[in-house]
Amino acid sequence: MSSKYGPAQIKAEIQKALHEVGSDIAVILDGDEVILEGAVGTWADRIAAERIARAVSGTDRVSNRIVKKDAGNDTVHEAGIESFPASDPPAWTSG
Repeated sequence: MSSKYGPAQIKAEIQKALHEVGSDIAVILDGDEVILEGAVGTWADRIAAERIARAVSGTDRVSNRIVKKDAGNDTVHEAGIESFPASDPPAWTSG
């Protein structure tokens, strides 16, 4: 990481900056890699958290393991799964 701060200070700064995005985000430092884990309300918050971690840490090695809260209740995602089961080939195939 190209920062003038040590790992503990970098982690604290990332957590401070992430507070506005979501308090359910854990920051883990593994050498030069920043790992983000937790849950946020929107996909935009997930992307914002990754951008913040990159900007604060000065590294491009960010593993974003953040999930969207209530992702299991995503009706669009569920409809996509139900309308295209793996056992049925798509209509455009010559099966």
